[in-house]
Amino acid sequence: MNNMLLRAITGGIFIGIVIVCVLHSVVALTMLLLVFGALCLWEYFSWYKTMYAPAYLSVARLLGLITLGFGLLVLQVPSYLAYWPILFLAFPVLAISSLFTPSGQFLILTGKSLVGWFMIVLPLFSIAALAEISFQTGCFYTMLFFATMWINDTGAYLSGRAFGKKPLFPRISPKKTWEGLIGGVLLSLVGAFVATYFFSTNNNALLFNVGFAAVVSLGGTFGDLIESALKRELGIKDSGKMLPGHGGILDRLDGVLLAAPLAFGYYYFCNLLIG
Repeated sequence: MNNMLLRAITGGIFIGIVIVCVLHSVVALTMLLLVFGALCLWEYFSWYKTMYAPAYLSVARLLGLITLGFGLLVLQVPSYLAYWPILFLAFPVLAISSLFTPSGQFLILTGKSLVGWFMIVLPLFSIAALAEISFQTGCFYTMLFFATMWINDTGAYLSGRAFGKKPLFPRISPKKTWEGLIGGVLLSLVGAFVATYFFSTNNNALLFNVGFAAVVSLGGTFGDLIESALKRELGIKDSGKMLPGHGGILDRLDGVLLAAPLAFGYYYFCNLLIG
């Protein structure tokens, strides 16, 4: 099968699953995010499977998943918020397990584990938090977040192929260009305008929604670059093989890694200032 067709089919199924969960309920989205978290943590720590003991990698994966799971549980059942200090136990357990690795690897291994937690757990929790606090708007902002990510990817690809001449970060991703970045952002802004006009219950929020799309678009682009930088440093082409035509789940969610915390921060603090 043609790789582009395979990529399109896989991407279509992936997008369909996300849309169904977002439109169904916050609980369905939360369960999907937990699955994404498990897969992403598995992939990320698999990058180091030839460097470190399997037992340590399993501990790091499990602790990251527990942290994400507990955070998502607190969002769904606020009464558990009183137990949030339990999360402090994750780092001591990780640090103790690092002591059993070869001498001289403690700082490197602990640091890589924390990077993995930070780049996977925080973004997925941010999406769940955005869905929860924007519940009064239905699923509009959660859907706008994902739609902007997909529109930005499409706009960047098309404008990059048509007009791309100036590389954005050639040492990290030679194919990404300034023209692609601009095209992705502009198409995302158009998407936010259309979404506000046809689907938003508050047409007065146009400026806010366009700003939201701009933040998501830029965050998605640089999140993609950050994951590319990590893979390049490790000599990895694809994050995994879970998604035919795309590589791994982290390859499909790379833009989310930076865009989600920025989107949540934008929504939360702008509403705080406005309200």
